[in-house]
Amino acid sequence: MDKRMWWKFAPAIAGYLILVGGFYFLVLAPLDQRAQVAALKLRQDEERLITLSARAAESGEVRQLRARADAYLAAFQRRLVPADRNQAVLGELNAICRECGVALTSLMPEKEAADAGAFQKVFWKVTLVGPYHRVGLFLNRLEKARYFLAVEDFALAPAKDGAAVQAQFTLYAFEPKAAAKRGEGNGT
Repeated sequence: MDKRMWWKFAPAIAGYLILVGGFYFLVLAPLDQRAQVAALKLRQDEERLITLSARAAESGEVRQLRARADAYLAAFQRRLVPADRNQAVLGELNAICRECGVALTSLMPEKEAADAGAFQKVFWKVTLVGPYHRVGLFLNRLEKARYFLAVEDFALAPAKDGAAVQAQFTLYAFEPKAAAKRGEGNGT
């Protein structure tokens, strides 16, 4: 090729390069930027979707745990003693005593109610007489009572007739604080 001929194509080559460069900067570069932005948004949306699905699963677990805790609390509240606590506990203990074959000889409100958070802890001093194994049955049945009743300070002694034992213990139960205020005057 002749040197002069080369120069004839130089403006065409330069024009072609300018045209290609211009096409890249005017058309392809913005498309590439849009594609990068779209890819970034897609990644962010995927991460957001993963986060939301994790939160949804977590919130479902939280709802299940909350429902379970609410069920336990409701079951516990059903076992609280009512406002007429002395009569209710006396009736429950008499029924358990008849069922187990022991005699309830004394039920006395013992000390002031103790604060137990949202509840009041109320106490009675209980004395009952019966055969040793029947007293054991009574204590076992007390766990399944309608109200939540617990025993502390338990003591056994021979009964006066010698064939039985006398059990003395402190019985306590829980009641809502509102019921504690209503039932302060109740006695047996």
